[in-house]
Amino acid sequence: MSKVVRLPAAAIEEPLALAFLNTLFVEDGTEIDGLSSLKDVERWYRQVAQAHANAPLLHAQAAHGLGRLRILRSTLRLALQHHVRAQATDDDARSLQNVLGAGLLAPVFGVADGRVVVEAAPQTGTFVDRLIRDIADSFVDLLNDTVPERIKRCDGEDCVLFFVDRSKAASRAWCSMRTCGNRHKAAVHYRRRQRTDKTKGN
Repeated sequence: MSKVVRLPAAAIEEPLALAFLNTLFVEDGTEIDGLSSLKDVERWYRQVAQAHANAPLLHAQAAHGLGRLRILRSTLRLALQHHVRAQATDDDARSLQNVLGAGLLAPVFGVADGRVVVEAAPQTGTFVDRLIRDIADSFVDLLNDTVPERIKRCDGEDCVLFFVDRSKAASRAWCSMRTCGNRHKAAVHYRRRQRTDKTKGN
């Protein structure tokens, strides 16, 4: 029996598209994939999308489904990084179109002024199809409804998590103050103490 991975809060609490990206994270310097099986996918999705809690997983398509989700995750991550920096290109739009625009999953992607622009479309299909459709819808909402500067990657060392900065001054820097924020504070305190000790020793 495989070990159940404890996902970071940002893989549950952020909008679905960002929560999906945050299922790939770093812990103690090691990259961890929180969606290493379709059972993991189902377990995660139950936490972020209760409406789909009972959607059946098609085990015969396990490898294919996981492959599609991993390609989707890496494609969305790269496109989002470019989007928030106003560096998106037609290559990003084509990549998004390739992973989300086939057949019944047919949003149309383009680029305007360095930003990815999208149009949504209806869907049917398997559990993985519906999950991809929901992630695509969330990604569309994120791009259309969120100021790019409010979509951030955590400033924590080695942290790869994304979040929407809802602070009044748009000054949030960490995925979580309990983890990355506290680690940063501890590191700053340690360096300050080291400098003080060196000064005293001289």
